Amino acid sequence: MLRQPVYDWDLAESGDASPPHVVLVTPEFIAEFCRVARYENPVYTSQAAARESGLPAGVAPPAMVLALAPVNLSAVAAAKGCVLPASTSPSATGTATTGIGDSVIATSKLSINFHGAMISPEDEVTSVTTTQGKSQDQRGYYITFQVSGHNQRGETVVDYTQTFSWPQP
Repeated sequence: MLRQPVYDWDLAESGDASPPHVVLVTPEFIAEFCRVARYENPVYTSQAAARESGLPAGVAPPAMVLALAPVNLSAVAAAKGCVLPASTSPSATGTATTGIGDSVIATSKLSINFHGAMISPEDEVTSVTTTQGKSQDQRGYYITFQVSGHNQRGETVVDYTQTFSWPQP
């Protein structure tokens, strides 16, 4: 059995991209997200409360964009015929870690840009994860990924970058 190459520091290149990831936003998905995140604002789960607040229908909470347009590192690696590194240890800065498949890669930085388009039930969010760049400093090696998400009308609903510590070459 042939082993796939690892999407390591040397293979990662700016512009590497995942195939589109499509998620249908349902009222049930919003309700479950709110339950897990303990969001209790009824505009997220009640159309009547949303209308009372001046919204045409329900709306997804802003933080839900991370679930609707996830950073999809496995798909970026797979598009290049690779797998993610088996594991890395959390960075010395004590940052949070993200489990990705069998990998644990430490998240160093997250920067979200919202573009004003609200996400409502029955919207379809399509996102692509792209390798944006690599950097290194005295503490380690880092790869930054950009995630861009659009609704079915072509409106950008989110654009964010997330930087992960990466195994040394």
